[in-house]
Amino acid sequence: MARTMLTTPVGDAYWAKCFEPEEDRFDEDKPRSWSISWCGEQSAKETLELMQQIEEEFARIHGDGAKPSKNAWPLRDQTDKDGKVTGLTEFRFKRNETTKKGNVLPPPAVYDSHKNLWPGGTLIGNGSKVKVAFSVWGWEDKFGKKGVSLSFDALQVLDLVPYQQRDPADAFGVENGYVAETPAEAFTGSVKEKEQPMTPSQRIQRRAAELQRETEDDGMTRAYRRNSNDEFEEVPF
Repeated sequence: MARTMLTTPVGDAYWAKCFEPEEDRFDEDKPRSWSISWCGEQSAKETLELMQQIEEEFARIHGDGAKPSKNAWPLRDQTDKDGKVTGLTEFRFKRNETTKKGNVLPPPAVYDSHKNLWPGGTLIGNGSKVKVAFSVWGWEDKFGKKGVSLSFDALQVLDLVPYQQRDPADAFGVENGYVAETPAEAFTGSVKEKEQPMTPSQRIQRRAAELQRETEDDGMTRAYRRNSNDEFEEVPF
């Protein structure tokens, strides 16, 4: 049965994994996947219509009167870090890197508001305004009850909230105590000027100078000559 391509209304993006597939945190044997959560106001007309579209696809796939599983619906009330309901409904979209037969799938296509392909290096932060193109596929649990999942097929970003990576140093305050003598910039902040490659003659001249310094350092008198391989060898007295 051919799947119907559907599109969400404009909503908020959360936890967008659009460019690099990630492993399943609970089952390493499952294929890696791309995913995104789309959130809309719980009582908004557009959110209710999206729910109804998914329910219609459930009936189309499984038939009227099918018994839904406990986890039949890929949506839930969004909660904050304290477990309080935010008033948004969260829809979960996912796309596996490989099919059950082992065929490799491409990542979801990502576009800007003018349908230009999205620059891969620009990450999409929570709260970005987006639309998700998706299809619905059905499944059945071991008890014969039915459910549906939402395939993450494409994404359009209408208003970007840049992804802000958390600085680990923010977990600490300034304390009295040891201070490193070597500034951190010496390891991470400074960029040395790239050394220009030397010509063969410059390499020979530099090696000759190094040998001369070695002679001066050990206080011995030595003589060197260049052999057929453009290398310096010591001349025995």
